[in-house]
Amino acid sequence: MKPVFLFFFSVIFLYSKAQTFTLFIGTYSGSGSKGIYIYHFNAKTGKAEWAGNTDSAVSPSYLDVSKNGKYVYAVNETGGDKPGRVSSFIYNKDAGTLSFMNSQLTGGDHPCYVSVTKNNKWIAVANYSGGSVSVFPIDNNGALEPSAQFIQNTGSSVNKVRQEKPHVHSAVFSPDEHFLFTPDLGTDKVVIYTFNQSSKQLLTPANPSFLKVAPGNGPR
Repeated sequence: MKPVFLFFFSVIFLYSKAQTFTLFIGTYSGSGSKGIYIYHFNAKTGKAEWAGNTDSAVSPSYLDVSKNGKYVYAVNETGGDKPGRVSSFIYNKDAGTLSFMNSQLTGGDHPCYVSVTKNNKWIAVANYSGGSVSVFPIDNNGALEPSAQFIQNTGSSVNKVRQEKPHVHSAVFSPDEHFLFTPDLGTDKVVIYTFNQSSKQLLTPANPSFLKVAPGNGPR
């Protein structure tokens, strides 16, 4: 799952005028990276200009940006004696800086994906090594509250090296945000949940509750 050398793992754009974008780059921090890097990207010339970076974020390998552009949410892809976390940051567009707000335990090792709802009220996190999914509420200031729901997957598939247990690879909301799709590389399933923001139990099995792929295909 992890590369030997620093690898720019996730790239998120924010659009602005004159074909200029704000580019957020998530990284693994084990090889000297400082975490999340910010660039101004000119889509006309193809040039990217460094604007800033975090100073000590731990392996923020995948990230998502709130629709209003004010907040960034990043998984901290760690495990074992450093359990997986998800972190929130305030983005200052004028200064080109990210300010850490807080983090929460995800309940599983090596979280590898985070997605935020359009209203910036919830995030969903996929725990790769943990084989699980977590949903977190967001407070009015953009900070993360403790997990509201945690779901642990079970099972395995034919590749005993990579599919010895569940490995949830992503957690993607449908365009209308009525569903959450969670591909599980370890079980060869895309597990599907209905998502109800007004219910105490946010995620419930959809009908059908999963899509099975060919053995060994490992959906991501």
